[in-house]
Amino acid sequence: MSPFSLHSHPLAGFVVLAMKERLTFFDQGSCSVYGQVAYHDFEGIAEEADEAPKIFSDLGDKFTMIMRNHGLLTIGRTIA
Repeated sequence: MSPFSLHSHPLAGFVVLAMKERLTFFDQGSCSVYGQVAYHDFEGIAEEADEAPKIFSDLGDKFTMIMRNHGLLTIGRTIA
């Protein structure tokens, strides 16, 4: 697992976070993350013993996750 993570609750992203559908990519800029976004149906805080394994499982080999109805998560090897 990567040593750095960033989790946020962006005001501008709440509409996207509430969508059941996955992201749709329409331009070249968005294609840079095509196929690299994981999705997780948020069920509770990650400190709950059964939630963290589900998050890791849904993240798989991706570095970015949309936690539906909750927030965003991104991980990386470095902080840069």
